[in-house]
Amino acid sequence: MASASSLYENGRHVWTVAHEAERGLYDLSIYGDPPARFAELRDKLHKQQMEAGGENADVDYVFDVPLDLAAELCGYRHDRWKFDWGEPAFSRLEAGEDRV
Repeated sequence: MASASSLYENGRHVWTVAHEAERGLYDLSIYGDPPARFAELRDKLHKQQMEAGGENADVDYVFDVPLDLAAELCGYRHDRWKFDWGEPAFSRLEAGEDRV
């Protein structure tokens, strides 16, 4: 199980926060300088992980650190279907279709 979020600005990599459970339930790789909110999210979810049994828990709360960070910054999370701004609408794009 892995999760990550990144920021690129004007084609330049600014930061990435990544979690790979295979490296341990507390694994977080940080590249660049993530937003200040990152530390608060990390601490909150590390605490939940500890309370659930740490490395021996049947749940991986740290997986949500990159996802929650991205959701707070852009207002969207891939596994949610209802938001304050409404529901996302997706279209299926078939190969060979011309769309304008």
